[in-house]
Amino acid sequence: MEKNDEKVIVKVFPDGPCEVKGNFSLIGRDGKEIPNNGTIHLCRCGASKNKPFCDGAHHKIDFKDDAE
Repeated sequence: MEKNDEKVIVKVFPDGPCEVKGNFSLIGRDGKEIPNNGTIHLCRCGASKNKPFCDGAHHKIDFKDDAE
């Protein structure tokens, strides 16, 4: 597999963010690419002050996902 064909992996952390790892582009609502280093953590709880990225706010609000 060539470096540009690297598999993108999305991992959902229990009661936490989604980790996206690999060779990908993240496009903001303005249509511009948001720079990344190949690994980002996306907010799932909605409380981050740095959306779309996780800032750890899920700990403060005791976020629980629907998984049992």
